[in-house]
Amino acid sequence: MIIVAFGEISMLKKINLSKTSKRQNIAGITLVFLLLSFLCCTSHTFASGLSEPEAEDQCGQVAAMLNSQKNEISLELRLIKREIAVLKESISKPGITEIIGGIGYILGLFGIGYYIHARSLMAAKK
Repeated sequence: MIIVAFGEISMLKKINLSKTSKRQNIAGITLVFLLLSFLCCTSHTFASGLSEPEAEDQCGQVAAMLNSQKNEISLELRLIKREIAVLKESISKPGITEIIGGIGYILGLFGIGYYIHARSLMAAKK
């Protein structure tokens, strides 16, 4: 039963999810792992008549798998947090294109003002 359950979970892991959906599903996946480990440990202990050391060994294997999954998820979260920090930093500072665009916008407004002023001067001379 443990092999089947973790086989199904590994299939879930192989699904290519976007980064945002990975972040949203981390809590759900962790909950599924915890529930499966609890079900596997308790069902094997009571149903199959395993001795207590054997049941503890299986529970230990499940706990080790959960810890490795937790480490992988925390590594992915750290990478995502780094990417978010880099994006925030790049967004907070204006780049050269924004600076040139701002100067062009200001010059364009002055050009429109000068055109209107020149037009009123031409109308006054007539």
